[in-house]
Amino acid sequence: MRVRFRDKWRDVFLDLPTAPLLTPSGVVVSSHTNEELLYGPDLSSSVADPITGDLPLVHFADDRLQVEHLAIPPPAPLSLQSVQEMWQEVLTSGVPLPSGVATQGRLLHGQASGETTLLPELLDRAHAAARALLSRWPQEATPTSAWRAVELPGGREDLRGTDRATKNITGFQTRDGRCLPVKTLRRVHGASPWTARLLQQASMRLAQEVGLVADHLGHRDRSALLRPFLQVAQQATGNPLMIDAPLSGWPVPLRQAYEAFQAALMALQPTASHNRRPLAPLCYLWRLYEAWAAVRCIRVIDGLAGYTRVLGPQPVEDAEWLVKWVSSDGTTLTALAQARIGRQATRFGGAIPVGVRSVSSDLRPDLLLACEVAGTVRMSVVDAKRRSSEVMNASAAAEAGSKYLWGLRTVSGDGTSAVVSLKGVVLATTATPPKLHDAAARIVGARLVPGENDDAFTKSIATALTQPEADD
Repeated sequence: MRVRFRDKWRDVFLDLPTAPLLTPSGVVVSSHTNEELLYGPDLSSSVADPITGDLPLVHFADDRLQVEHLAIPPPAPLSLQSVQEMWQEVLTSGVPLPSGVATQGRLLHGQASGETTLLPELLDRAHAAARALLSRWPQEATPTSAWRAVELPGGREDLRGTDRATKNITGFQTRDGRCLPVKTLRRVHGASPWTARLLQQASMRLAQEVGLVADHLGHRDRSALLRPFLQVAQQATGNPLMIDAPLSGWPVPLRQAYEAFQAALMALQPTASHNRRPLAPLCYLWRLYEAWAAVRCIRVIDGLAGYTRVLGPQPVEDAEWLVKWVSSDGTTLTALAQARIGRQATRFGGAIPVGVRSVSSDLRPDLLLACEVAGTVRMSVVDAKRRSSEVMNASAAAEAGSKYLWGLRTVSGDGTSAVVSLKGVVLATTATPPKLHDAAARIVGARLVPGENDDAFTKSIATALTQPEADD
């Protein structure tokens, strides 16, 4: 069967021996025939963002569960290698990933941000389903035969079976010379644990994958981590010659455990290498790009002369995380990722000495830089602009930057005054950046693509931190 993914940017396919067992997160089935299964983007989602990475396709072949990967490249100029590099840099930076970036797991082959990264995100549901199943394993009705005394009720008498065995059973003689047995063979209903080869395969494969990652992370409780899955695999093992019942006919606990194991298995697949090519977790491209652009900005500031990082990255109120530096001239610089700025002023839990509000609409810059010098705070914004086109024109740049220049205000300690305090806006883009008419626009575009020279971006950040204040 040919499995294809198609949207307005990509049309890729992979041939499989059988149809996938589950629909991966982030995609929906557009059409399905005997020859082809067509996936498309999940348009019902509120996320207007193309997915990219390796789409895991779990299928049953050669009497076992197998996983193949359909590589979904990002729109040009990015590539799957670019996605891999962005993942690696974001993970090694230590910043919390923004919600909704990944549709799958967040570990990469050879990359891990700590031993707790794997457990909460991928295995909680699977572990809970395994424990619930083991605590009360469903029973399957199985007809069987049993001998019972003739005077006892229960079961349906098997006359033929009783007659065949009468000569071996103690009985008593009647007056007419017949021998009547003291017990008869009865057909009764028995019960045995429900078995399913698919469930056994899924739990065993999951235990193997978890074991590999646990070994890599040096997890202390490896046996406790694997025990529920191995117990389920052992309990689900039945007669290899018997055919599994349809999934729709399984008891609910078995079906829930199977679906949880499949989901965890799909999420764990990006942690392994495939045909010697590192896999990129399936993710929303531009959310990953925004997180990566913020991390690149942090590293640029770390490399600037005179700046010393003193805090972060760490979670903060009204933003996803913050990093703080002090410079040799007494300047305090605070970077706030995905700052939520609305009508009411916020100080981000006291991270900066003044409040920040918007006089236009709710704003959420990818990175807000606040420089504090002698009690005065001046701000700059770094915003990643997702562009699938080759060139970003000046009007698009003006529209993207002006909402911050017009809307952002700092509020004094007593809340009585709100002043314009934005030095400028740096737009990081994958397209060729535009040149605006005049530097007074205070909007600068810089191309930022993994693997390419980022001197222009570095210069833009340094300039935004050191340029003289604009007139209010």
